[in-house]
Amino acid sequence: MGLVTLPTFRYHPDPLKSKVVAASTGPCPRCGLDRGLAYTGPVYAIEHVTGLCFPCIADGSAAYKWDLEFVNPYGPEPLDDAARRDELLHRTPGYFSAQGDPWPVHCADYCALLGPVVWDDISHIEAELAADLSRVATSLEICLADLLSDLKRPASPLWAHLFQCLGCSRHRLVADYE
Repeated sequence: MGLVTLPTFRYHPDPLKSKVVAASTGPCPRCGLDRGLAYTGPVYAIEHVTGLCFPCIADGSAAYKWDLEFVNPYGPEPLDDAARRDELLHRTPGYFSAQGDPWPVHCADYCALLGPVVWDDISHIEAELAADLSRVATSLEICLADLLSDLKRPASPLWAHLFQCLGCSRHRLVADYE
């Protein structure tokens, strides 16, 4: 099989970095094609569905066939835009998080997931992330210094993910403990 390319996902531009991609072990249960790569991220559905190809995620056919979501419907920040919410939940690969796939909003749209991060990845934008760092520390009921310490610790139980606004390019951070 030749080079496999993934469709473009507006809210999740690099599923490889998020580690929700693996070599397929057979045909996609939706379209019946073996495209070389399969989705391994979260699926929120009544029926257990695995091995979906990314084109069937991108076009929404997998979500509608099994009435499923790829992002926890309770995770995203509120946004009063049904079309964008539909795209995020039904046509965007999810990601592994400690608690329910939080997805931030900025400039009246969901942000794009850049991927999991540690302190070395984000220290240069600490001032930009100050509000999110404070919000995360407050929600976890810890002091900011402890949050920063856990972001710096190798093998920390803290899962942190960086997002970027599609409108103004501002960064957002979500984090929680496993």
